[in-house]
Amino acid sequence: MHRLRFLRRGAAAAAVAAATTAAAAASFGRNPPRADRKDNSASSKSWPTGKDGGSVVMRGDELMEVEASLNYQDAEKVAPSLVRNGLVGTERNSSGGDMELYGVHFQPTMTTIKNARAMEPTRLSREGFELRSHDVATELGTDFDFYDDNQIIQRYYPSIEKLVREATGASHVYAFDHNVRCAGGNKSGKTLKSGSAVQAPAHIVHTDYTLTSAPQRLRDLSEAPKINDTWRKIRNTNEPLIPKEQVKDALEGKGRFQIINVWRNIKKEPVGIFPLAVCNAHTANPKDLVTFEIHYKDRYARV
Repeated sequence: MHRLRFLRRGAAAAAVAAATTAAAAASFGRNPPRADRKDNSASSKSWPTGKDGGSVVMRGDELMEVEASLNYQDAEKVAPSLVRNGLVGTERNSSGGDMELYGVHFQPTMTTIKNARAMEPTRLSREGFELRSHDVATELGTDFDFYDDNQIIQRYYPSIEKLVREATGASHVYAFDHNVRCAGGNKSGKTLKSGSAVQAPAHIVHTDYTLTSAPQRLRDLSEAPKINDTWRKIRNTNEPLIPKEQVKDALEGKGRFQIINVWRNIKKEPVGIFPLAVCNAHTANPKDLVTFEIHYKDRYARV
């Protein structure tokens, strides 16, 4: 699967983080403590792997819902946090790989996941995500290669900026990051043509930004690109991606901004294992969030 991140300004929108993420103070999800729960959580220095699910509900030939094990943080062992505190996180190298984790206690939890295509349509401005059609073959040609960073940056970024602009009515849209996730490709050590690693699926309940890291990311994009910034290849200079005046207006209330993830399957065949799951933004309780820090060589991020 492929993910692309965007910043949008202007236009009314109620979702705080959108496309496939939900909730403003985004981070790891905690599993609320229960008196009758079975303690099967464990401290971990590495990301968890996917596990088999439970029951499946069908309607004719259409899959309606499944029971699957999702990895939350254990609320009895990990304190909630909306800001950085140095207690939970990892370090990330220049190729995009993570080092040892610290402060995490994963709590596998059986969860009902419904087929979004069989539900009433969701909306970006209501649930925080929605499904949209985008035919790459028609837009970019049948030879488009999602494992080629240059093609993604030079051709795919503009196409998806257009898609996000149509979905939101934003006055400005900037694509600034992407990655490719593939369980088999990650296991075999497959890389993009630029040398970046193909990432494994993220087997944790999470979103990508917090109350403080989202505006900080916006500020970062008005500065010269850092080592891990993919968008530096768009400019081919040390010029910022977003004009400082636009960032200033957004942060001072003269405008608004939103960070949006766009996910897609990069093959014609449906995703067979580890499909993407998202949650309704209204079901995320800030008291159940944990800030997770990612330390890069020249900056840090919080998710």
